[in-house]
Amino acid sequence: MIRELQPVAVRASSTLAAARNFGRYKSEAPKAVRKPELKENETLAQLKQAWAKFEFSIRDTNDNIYESVCNVIRNLKYSAKDVEKFSLALANFEQEPDFKSKAGHFLSALINNGLDSDYVVHTDHLSLKMDYLGFKNQKNILVNGSVRDNLGRQMVEGSIVLNGDTENDAGYVMIGGVITINGNTGNWTGIYMRGGEIILNGNASAFVGDSMQNGVIHVLGNAGLTVGNKMRGGEIHLDGTYQSISREPYEGKIFHKGKLIRPISF
Repeated sequence: MIRELQPVAVRASSTLAAARNFGRYKSEAPKAVRKPELKENETLAQLKQAWAKFEFSIRDTNDNIYESVCNVIRNLKYSAKDVEKFSLALANFEQEPDFKSKAGHFLSALINNGLDSDYVVHTDHLSLKMDYLGFKNQKNILVNGSVRDNLGRQMVEGSIVLNGDTENDAGYVMIGGVITINGNTGNWTGIYMRGGEIILNGNASAFVGDSMQNGVIHVLGNAGLTVGNKMRGGEIHLDGTYQSISREPYEGKIFHKGKLIRPISF
């Protein structure tokens, strides 16, 4: 049974504070907010137009896809609230080809190129879970809902707090910042990780820390097979059970309930 998961409030404080600030828009009188609401609607329309203009190709590299989005949105002015509304509007585009990858890259570029530091994204209303959310992230993102693969891929700094599950390759080639997952992950959590920190408050499948070079991974739940496979540096901290630890020669450290278990002789 998966235990009840609690958000890590200390690491997510700035992001959660930003989320609470959005509440003030709900209680204002219609006459007082007529002009701001019109402005926000126009901005949302511009973001939808940018989405339609963005020519996505699954054959492009992730870097090229991301840069294509940056080119499309370069002259747009929008707020964190506009990005939050656009994340809700994504439900209208789920039928489009390659939606999962397109949505993740598009939101990531919007967030990194926005003027605000804290963002809220909603995914729990989507039937298709997106990939690559938080690609090259440099901001603070609170995600309400689950995502699929490559959460925080090539993340540089800032924070991602995910209130949901994610599947494979969370923190792929992560450079810095903190990813907090209040749910479970699939395989290869922290693969090729170069720095930063991943805090997993649920369970992980196989290959935690595969080929990681630096950084720290905390798994508060249980871990699957071959923890630390091809590990070259960094630390993995396991608080629950694990199925197996890699026996390959490697550098880096693995702890189980605070006790160093690798590197030691079997």
